[in-house]
Amino acid sequence: MKNLNSEAIADYQRRQAEVEELRKTIEAKSTQEKNLDAVMSTLFNQWEPQLIKLIETINNKFSEFMDSLSYVGEVVLSRKDKSDFDSYGIQIMVKYRKDAKLQTLDKYIQSGGERAVAIAIYSLSLQHITQVPFRCVDEINQGMDAKNERHIFNLLSKEATKDGSAQYLFVTPKLLLDLNYNERICVSVVHNSGSIKSDVIFPLS
Repeated sequence: MKNLNSEAIADYQRRQAEVEELRKTIEAKSTQEKNLDAVMSTLFNQWEPQLIKLIETINNKFSEFMDSLSYVGEVVLSRKDKSDFDSYGIQIMVKYRKDAKLQTLDKYIQSGGERAVAIAIYSLSLQHITQVPFRCVDEINQGMDAKNERHIFNLLSKEATKDGSAQYLFVTPKLLLDLNYNERICVSVVHNSGSIKSDVIFPLS
């Protein structure tokens, strides 16, 4: 047999060994993938219920606070797929008028004041899942109309003075008249500034 490749058999055997080695590698990778999937599934089954419970807690308080202002609101988990963790997020749904439907909180849909109300109430709802000694709230009433401004201040003062609540420090350039106060609220009015004359005396009442 002329033109016979004397290395053909050895080449065949070498390729067979390579194929067998690749088959073992694929099997090992497949086993590793299955093990990782099992670990991820176990972790996910432990983590997801806690996440759902956490969001339900926030949603219950958010809905309760919004209802106290005669509005409707929900906090829901937003995601495209259970395994697509990059798509996970919190979605705030609100309704400010009876004839409207629940809509996602969005700067193109709600007014600045409406968004301020939702954000204030959402922030207040978060206090029920975190434990801290005090909280600072700075000019939370910015952009709100007079009605919502009063509602939010009364709601905040009510929640801030409950038993077990953290100490709240509210900073505002405008203190509303006739707010509901109690013995747990202390009001400090700051009159000092660079533009005030040294001989100016402010009345105490």
